[in-house]
Amino acid sequence: MRSSRSSTQPSEEERRTQIALFRYGLIAALLNRSLERGEIGAHFQAIAATTHQIPFSTRTHVDEETAWRYLQAYRCGGFEALKPKPRSDGGQSRRIPPEILAKAIALREEVPSRSAATIIQILRRDPAFPADLTIAPRTLRGLLYQKGKTREKLTGQTKAFRRFEREHANDLWQGDMLVGPHAHQAKPHRRVSRGVGRSRDVWRGVPCGDRWRGRVESW
Repeated sequence: MRSSRSSTQPSEEERRTQIALFRYGLIAALLNRSLERGEIGAHFQAIAATTHQIPFSTRTHVDEETAWRYLQAYRCGGFEALKPKPRSDGGQSRRIPPEILAKAIALREEVPSRSAATIIQILRRDPAFPADLTIAPRTLRGLLYQKGKTREKLTGQTKAFRRFEREHANDLWQGDMLVGPHAHQAKPHRRVSRGVGRSRDVWRGVPCGDRWRGRVESW
């Protein structure tokens, strides 16, 4: 006699409960007692460095930010808050909630040079971000492309800059002057030394500089 599906697979509520139990196990050591300074951070670092058997998931690691969200959720709503939200998609593949995608689009429009990975990091710091939602940078890049929110369309550039930097060499030169110590001379009047340096923005080397009355060059 063939077994029924209900006898071999847990119900949706059982799955949610098992996931909540796993999450509770991660934070249980931090509950109902006074904590030493830095103990929470050290505990979450240990969690991130450990391999886990996560129920109903192929993932084996939990990062520090996710563990923080579990603790915050428990403090606000107890054990029930650790359960993932019931799925209303009939078992179909998960999608990024429209409100999360809207925030991602706003972050890209605010600073078009933001990479998809950086946008995801910002989104995950939001308390409203679902604790069980995982977004791959490749997935978000594809969605932003479909919405026409690529860096190329927004600013005409394709390179993501992590700091202020010009696209090509010689687009911008920077200079500075330093007032140094007095120069030793036999004359009664001392002269103040000054150093002047110039550099290109893209290449961080200093191609030329003036010191006192002499000139030092390096190309």
